[in-house]
Amino acid sequence: MNEPRERTAGTHSGTLRGAASFPVQHQNEEGQHQSINVTESCLSVLFKSYAPSDLEISELAKKRASFTMAWMILHFIKKRKVYLPFLRSDFSGCPHKYGKMLLLLKTLPPSAEHLTIAASTFLAASVRASIAFCNFLERPDGRKLSLPRGTSRRSSTTQQQQGGQQQVQQEVAIKWLKLTDTRAPPNLELGPSQTRRIFASLPSSLVLLDLSGTRAFFNPLYVKGVTELGDAFLSGRLSSLRVLNLSRAIEPGNMRVLCEALSGCDPIPFEHLFFADNDWRHSNAPKQLGTVFQAGHASSLKTLVLDRCGIGGEGLHDICSALEVAAMKQEDKSLPLTALSLKGNQNLDRPQILFGVGSLCALLRAKRMPWLETLSLASCRIFAGSVTELGEVMATGVLRRLQHLDLSGNFLDENSAIALVGGVRASVVPSLSKVTFWDELPSLPWGEGAEVLLSGLLKGVDELPKNLEISNMYIRHPLSADLAHSLCNSHSNALPPFPRLEVFGGAVRTLVGRAGGVNASLRVPELVLDDFFLSGPTARALTNSFTWGKITQSLVCLRAEMPVAFSPQDDSWLSAEDRLALFESFKEFNFPKLTELSFTLGPVHSRETNLIDLDVIALAGAFRKGTLAAVQTLELSGAFGRVGVEALMGEPGQTHLSGLVTLKFAQSYAGTGMGAISAALSDGRLSRLRDLNLGAGGVDDEGMIIFCEAVRSSDLESLQTLDLSGNFPITFRGLSALRDALVERPSSLTSLKLLKLSNCLWVEGHAGFVLFQILSTGTRLPSLQTLDLRIVGRQAWFAFIQNFTAQTAEARFQRVRTRLNLGLNVIG
Repeated sequence: MNEPRERTAGTHSGTLRGAASFPVQHQNEEGQHQSINVTESCLSVLFKSYAPSDLEISELAKKRASFTMAWMILHFIKKRKVYLPFLRSDFSGCPHKYGKMLLLLKTLPPSAEHLTIAASTFLAASVRASIAFCNFLERPDGRKLSLPRGTSRRSSTTQQQQGGQQQVQQEVAIKWLKLTDTRAPPNLELGPSQTRRIFASLPSSLVLLDLSGTRAFFNPLYVKGVTELGDAFLSGRLSSLRVLNLSRAIEPGNMRVLCEALSGCDPIPFEHLFFADNDWRHSNAPKQLGTVFQAGHASSLKTLVLDRCGIGGEGLHDICSALEVAAMKQEDKSLPLTALSLKGNQNLDRPQILFGVGSLCALLRAKRMPWLETLSLASCRIFAGSVTELGEVMATGVLRRLQHLDLSGNFLDENSAIALVGGVRASVVPSLSKVTFWDELPSLPWGEGAEVLLSGLLKGVDELPKNLEISNMYIRHPLSADLAHSLCNSHSNALPPFPRLEVFGGAVRTLVGRAGGVNASLRVPELVLDDFFLSGPTARALTNSFTWGKITQSLVCLRAEMPVAFSPQDDSWLSAEDRLALFESFKEFNFPKLTELSFTLGPVHSRETNLIDLDVIALAGAFRKGTLAAVQTLELSGAFGRVGVEALMGEPGQTHLSGLVTLKFAQSYAGTGMGAISAALSDGRLSRLRDLNLGAGGVDDEGMIIFCEAVRSSDLESLQTLDLSGNFPITFRGLSALRDALVERPSSLTSLKLLKLSNCLWVEGHAGFVLFQILSTGTRLPSLQTLDLRIVGRQAWFAFIQNFTAQTAEARFQRVRTRLNLGLNVIG
């Protein structure tokens, strides 16, 4: 009798539990809806005060910690629960696996027209991931997304059938697609099957396709991929494409396949074409590109970039001939080209092939490109005769809309210089705003043509365009006294528009000597005096210029070497009095733009002309006075030591060195003043210092122990480079002190990326194992990327290598191993 009762009771209790579960589930659903509503309200209020941009949302998606936040924002934008503009999505360099990346892609709102993504995320994962990515590319034109809130699919179908005006199905149309491979090694190429899938899946909505740097068609075996791209053009699927970037992406054989496809399809009005950094030497790629232009694809072309493609004179002739044919097909017999760049093609002009640049000049002279605004022929090593012809073409006024002209890295003589001066006059190129005649690092000699050009610009300064800027203006030795006088002459109406004037070698002595003898200061915004010997006459000229304030307001960089002189009878002799007077003159005037100050030793030098403590003390006075407050890089070499270093570092609480970013005391005895340097590092006087160079600076074990006291007392979080190379006295004892200091304070030197111990010959024996102990855990020096151990003791080398190779299985050493710069020459 009890069993049925118990069973009934059990059934009844189960029924109660089941009945009670429905309201609980209902309450949970209500709670979830309430939580979503609260989230929507919070985001709406937040975005009213601060609305993140599309690129900021993309940055959130790239980080593991903020990925969920980015996904939620995209989800609410897609669902129209928050209203934020989202046009560009840049997911390049994301560390996530393909599953998360697909989740992001599926969450993109309809307004996302620009997509930048690393192709290797999917192509290197699996075939399934590759297919999923290709499916995403295929369906943006008709992929159905979420409906507006409160609309069911049945009601949406009814509205469509009734011809309702509300759009309930939306489409994502990818218009800009940039495929990158930022996380892959430089030599990793996309495989043939993967590239074929991608280019067979490109959507018809594409306006821009950017494959720059992917090396997608660098291998002749990848012809299937470029064939699929050609088929997309032939079928008309990419008829909307206006921008094609294949820089560093296609080799000559695949270029032939692509050009044949383009030549056979209906003309596509390309506006911007980029083919830079492709190796087309000894190939017909330029001629095949010309056939594309002749087929009508250049009718709307505005930008053509062919930098560093190895194009020769014949190739340039083929391209210019094709552009001529394309221009003749237009109503006005011209092309709308506004930018033409041929940088780095060093075979454009040769004595036996003179029709390369000549063909370009003929094209310009015939007014086939009247809208040209940018012309770059930098580093093409064009001969002076062709430069002369180009200058004469410009002087005819056929390039009146030209704004930027880059002729750096080409040859000049007297005739070509005169032609260029006539070609940059305001009457023929009134819109010219920037012209460059030299490289940033001049590789061609400063000759007569360069001086004639500078002299012509000085004499015809009134005829130059009003807003012209002449970039990379370099002056090298020899510099005539007349030209130096013209640069510094107070009676000149104005100098040419040099935003930055850089003077090298013996020209420094000539220029500053003339500057000290005129009544006005040198009127250039920025002046660089570089790579010159600080002889006695040069030092006196600089002192005079500083004392009278002739170049103090514009000087941004001063780099000098101590002269090679062994007796006062030498012309380059630098006496101690002249040297001290120069450093004392830094106190006289303020140097508001001087950011780099360097006095170093040359490969051959004499002790009599080196810096001593008195010189450094004088320079320290200028820092304390504030006249050198803008200096960020200070480099001193010579015979100075503890006294000079202590004077420069100053006392605790002083801030005269707070702006220093780089401090170099190489080839000196600054190691004897390690106590002052360590104290300045500890108490914050060098709070911004990133690079500390004490190479061959007389640092010994005692100096290392003192430096380690700074490691123990401060994190030194700003220091990224520590150069101790060439300090022979550093031994096992000094490295042991560094190890012990890092064990006690592992949070110190966490930003250090480069540690140089090369040429420390006394680092031997057990020191190698101590060095390994410093690096054996990820908590000590976690940011280290380069360790230079060239030419250390052989036993120390072997001890480090043996322990290092035994631990290569550790994840940290797998990451660091490829970055270590271990000098294998020590083995021999």
